[in-house]
Amino acid sequence: LDSHYHNATRPMDLAMNFEYADVVYDERHGGIEALLLGMVDSSAMLADRHITEALRNYLFAERGVPQSGLDLASINIMRGRDHGVPPYAAHREFCGLSRPVSFEDLSDEVPSSVIEALRAVYESVDDIDLFTGVLSETPIKGAIIGPTAACIVAEQFSRIKKCDRFHYENPGPQQFTSDQLQEIRRVTLSSLICANNEWIRKVQPDAFSLPESLVYVRILVILSSYFLLLGHSKKCLENLVCFFNKH
Repeated sequence: LDSHYHNATRPMDLAMNFEYADVVYDERHGGIEALLLGMVDSSAMLADRHITEALRNYLFAERGVPQSGLDLASINIMRGRDHGVPPYAAHREFCGLSRPVSFEDLSDEVPSSVIEALRAVYESVDDIDLFTGVLSETPIKGAIIGPTAACIVAEQFSRIKKCDRFHYENPGPQQFTSDQLQEIRRVTLSSLICANNEWIRKVQPDAFSLPESLVYVRILVILSSYFLLLGHSKKCLENLVCFFNKH
């Protein structure tokens, strides 16, 4: 997007841009700034067990070279087996969750259709790979991952923080003062974007949430299309705009 939040280029195809940085240096179309604005303005898709085609068949694909891409899902499963990562059931037990002894035991966290798909691939519930298992879980409330993945991510970040003596919150000879920590905690991703770009000067306070003004515009467009389909007049649409402006 440009500085007015208008499209500066066509949507970027992830499948054709792995390990290619030309879009970052394309100053004629806004460079990294345009890319960042496009990202903070784009809403994420709902989380589910499906993997986007760009990662499933086109990972690290070479432009113009057919079938040169890799499958990230297959790679992750292979990595787990090569490194002896325990199966999904064992990780559930590690996380203090119930360890399934049959496919039916997954029903509390995995949809029935997914259980049937797992049953068709794995002979035993103990054979389910960790990557496959965590993708199959229904996300917990307020998150995009299920309980097993949430446990693993939390444990990993906790260990990274506690075991890194240079982590800014850890005590030691290099530790920050209380005032310094307070200033560090005030820094947000949005403030970093504004402070380190040539022409971006205003983004929403939370870079991970859509700005309210853009949400309003999108809702208005959807409702306007709906009203037109129902045969309402242009005057009705003008009244709809006035209603939103007043509220």
